Amino acid sequence: MTAARNSSKDAEDHNRPTEAKVVEVLSNDLFRLQLPDGSEKTAHVAGDLRKAGARLLPGDQVRIEIAALDPTKARILARMFRPRS
Repeated sequence: MTAARNSSKDAEDHNRPTEAKVVEVLSNDLFRLQLPDGSEKTAHVAGDLRKAGARLLPGDQVRIEIAALDPTKARILARMFRPRS
């Protein structure tokens, strides 16, 4: 039973929201993101953000949730707003 508990703990670690930067807009509402550590992930937009009609462009900062089963994929939860200068 401890193995099941450890796997759920690992899943919780992957579900922790982190920030990333949009590098490239791909087809079918997919985006290539770069994390602060330099790794890249492929991500899709979460339903709430898609319904809101938010448009993401390269260079935008976003909050993401990394998939527990496939760490190369992620879900974009929100767009981080830049302060106006």
